[in-house]
Amino acid sequence: MAIIRFGWRCGLAALSLAAAAEAAIHTPSRPLFAEKFDITLPVVNQLAQVIYYRERSEFQQLTGANVYVDGEFHTTLLPGGYTAFCLRPGRHQLGAYFTQGAHYPGKNTHLYQADLQGGSTYFLRVNELGVTEPQSVDRIQAEASLQSIHRQAHMLNRATQIQACAYDRDREQATRQYTIDIAVLFSPGSSTLSEPGREALRDLALTIRQDLNRINQVDVLSQSRDQHGNVLADSLRQQRAEIIRNQLIYNAVPSELVAISATVQSDVKPQTCIGECAVPQQQIVVYAR
Repeated sequence: MAIIRFGWRCGLAALSLAAAAEAAIHTPSRPLFAEKFDITLPVVNQLAQVIYYRERSEFQQLTGANVYVDGEFHTTLLPGGYTAFCLRPGRHQLGAYFTQGAHYPGKNTHLYQADLQGGSTYFLRVNELGVTEPQSVDRIQAEASLQSIHRQAHMLNRATQIQACAYDRDREQATRQYTIDIAVLFSPGSSTLSEPGREALRDLALTIRQDLNRINQVDVLSQSRDQHGNVLADSLRQQRAEIIRNQLIYNAVPSELVAISATVQSDVKPQTCIGECAVPQQQIVVYAR
């Protein structure tokens, strides 16, 4: 899971004046949005991939978010839009500005630097509070949000550092989603794994190894409520997720590939259920890719 660490720099490196005149880039005949977001394919090691998106939010800005890459205009994201592009690995400047006007006052100061690793995909979300720095989001949370988001299509890219993406088909592998009824694993309010729970996690580890030719990552998601609909304490959610992680490792899923995600999803659609499928709030969800 690729997460960007941002550094902030106040300098006088000016953004491209030609790219700033984005009004001339808009073509009225072009539709605002294109296809809906689909699966994210891995890129080759010579490239890094960026998925930059904007959610529909009650606190959203009324204007478009102008995305710049290395000081050059790329696109304007509207609520519910995303853009995907590739860059050479290394340090790049990324950010989205809500400021309007041809001169873009302030665009020469708040520049954010990101070190992109080859072969990695980064998910960035526009900060609706008007902050230039994008919010780095983990893959599971981002892909859940992106299911209802379409590609932004009404602007032409002017960022010269953007490269055509090339995908690593050997690494391409669909994400598998598994669910387990929480009542099978734990008693109400308890973080002690039951014997049926141990068997269920042993079966899950075996299923993951059989389903995937190569395991790249396994994510254990915390659930928000117990089988009675009661909100779980954060500490109990964390303890349960760690116990599940340790049990998967015990059953031969490599420890360095198993992570705990803080993301809580209540509307997942199970692909494989270990035992009977429970309603979403009563599930432990595990993703493997």
